[in-house]
Amino acid sequence: MNRHKLFLIILMVILVDQLSKYFISNNMHLYETINVIPNFFNLYYIQNDGGAFSILEGHMFLFYLVSIIGLVILYFIYKQANTNILKIAVAFVVGGLFGNLIDRVFYQKVIDFISLNFGSYHFAIFNVADIFITVGIILLLIDTLFINKKKEN
Repeated sequence: MNRHKLFLIILMVILVDQLSKYFISNNMHLYETINVIPNFFNLYYIQNDGGAFSILEGHMFLFYLVSIIGLVILYFIYKQANTNILKIAVAFVVGGLFGNLIDRVFYQKVIDFISLNFGSYHFAIFNVADIFITVGIILLLIDTLFINKKKEN
């Protein structure tokens, strides 16, 4: 897969993330909930100035630094990537990092709105960028643990 296609994937991730956040922030009030699937899936608009599960709230400089370090590491992973899955994984994570970084730079907060419940367990509220970051990391692990390992054998 060439760099142009990967760049388009990154742009698509950023665009889908930012459009979803724009839609939520312009059509819902802060802390408003829309029940989509009862007892499972809600749209719940919050602004998070921390990381996952609101850890390190208010430490924005740390999130800028971690994002930059992450992007540098991902660049080196991309340069060594020998499978399309690994390249797509990097593009997903880069797009997701940029999506959340845009929020942090312009708003000093990240817009989150996807709320899932599993019985009495309530998962952390997240956004589209977080989904792409998670899927990218899972693909990276699959490539590292299974695909590249298979090639070595």
